[in-house]
Amino acid sequence: MATNLDPRTPVEEPGALRRALGFLSLRPRQAAAGAPSDWAIAGFTAGSLILWLVLDRLRYGHDAEFVPYDAPGFSWYMLPFLLAAWLASRLTRPRVRFRNILFLLAVAGPVIIGAAFLLAHDVPRNLVTAVAVAFVVYLIVYLEVGLRALAGRRQSAAVTAIIAITLLFVSVNSAFYFYPTLWSDPEPDTTDNETQVEKAEDLLITQGPRIEAEVNRIAASEPGHPGVYFVGFAGVGRQKVFSDEIKLAAQRVSDRYDAEHRTVLLLNDRRDVDSHPIATVEGLKLALKDVATKMDIEQDILFLSLSSHGSEDPSLSVSNLGVSLRDLSGADLADALRASGIKWKVIVISACHAGAFIDALHDDNSIILTAAAADRTSFGCSDDRELTYFGEAFYRDALPQSATLQDAFSRAKADIASREEREHVRASNPQAFFGKAMEEKLAGIDSTAHCNNGCRQSVPESSQTR
Repeated sequence: MATNLDPRTPVEEPGALRRALGFLSLRPRQAAAGAPSDWAIAGFTAGSLILWLVLDRLRYGHDAEFVPYDAPGFSWYMLPFLLAAWLASRLTRPRVRFRNILFLLAVAGPVIIGAAFLLAHDVPRNLVTAVAVAFVVYLIVYLEVGLRALAGRRQSAAVTAIIAITLLFVSVNSAFYFYPTLWSDPEPDTTDNETQVEKAEDLLITQGPRIEAEVNRIAASEPGHPGVYFVGFAGVGRQKVFSDEIKLAAQRVSDRYDAEHRTVLLLNDRRDVDSHPIATVEGLKLALKDVATKMDIEQDILFLSLSSHGSEDPSLSVSNLGVSLRDLSGADLADALRASGIKWKVIVISACHAGAFIDALHDDNSIILTAAAADRTSFGCSDDRELTYFGEAFYRDALPQSATLQDAFSRAKADIASREEREHVRASNPQAFFGKAMEEKLAGIDSTAHCNNGCRQSVPESSQTR
């Protein structure tokens, strides 16, 4: 038997979780009834903060240390939510209470944080743009449907205001690159610092013979056929990304230029101090000088790859086993190359501010590729990554597919720019210098190497400093 419900009977208000699920599923219905409690809004806000801390902890790796000093910085991220909720409340017709809109935005917080993390770390790179666009469309529909349910009709002005505030916030945040975090890379254990220092000293004493032995095993090039010799330098041992990047660089250069038996690696890596000589300024000078004795310096080519933290001095950070060593300056690197007598050089520097090295190193017989401009930082040097952004774009992706180094650099630069734009970070703006004589010298070798890999054609850009 049918029962007639009294329209004056109050509708039972749903709990906070049912409200949230109703909004997120784009089927608000009863979720829009009544007003959420302060505890509901606070709960979802706290959930966003906890999720941020957990995912950020994963970004830094399992050895991350908790550092609370940046906690006030999270208030910066609360500002756009409060401002957007207040302005949307003022623009809705009929008026929707500030509390209801704030809850609607708070519910979306954990979803936005989780999606951003997945886009940065787990979504395949060829799908990132499509997935990001789909997620933005979902958020716009989420606002449209949610505000319509709260007000009883479409609220285009309020939705537009929220989107405008979001875009403004993203632009400002990108310009200042403000990223609050409560984690940092672990500091060396001070309890066994003396032991580490002693071990480092012992290592330093043995480096000369180790480098000589490493160089003695490499093969000389065939007379009349220019060969490529690879020297790799990973500066900071506390973060494995630098060592891993140099190993990949050695593999890619070996594959392209048949340099497998003409490779010397100087690696600072906390996981392994025995497989290769460690990276120091004096070690690099010795390695270059010894490698030169194996080369026909009038015809052979040095491919020097360096990866570390960098500064505008210019200099590259050098440390191992928790012990800081002398940093590698632009003058040090120029002196080492000059003292070696090596004429033909390709130098690739993956570091922040790496473009600052170009002035100290450029000449007609050199090609210099850097991960960032002199006044810019590069990205991807955290310990939880296998490669930096530049290492992925240049060594992993572009070099095997390109006819020339210039083509590989152009592809990598475009890929990095696209990625940084998606992530709303200040562009690193990789730089390059192509000495005319060196470019002509490498052209024949590049052509042969590329044809050995399938002869994919590519038109290089003009030879300019970029």
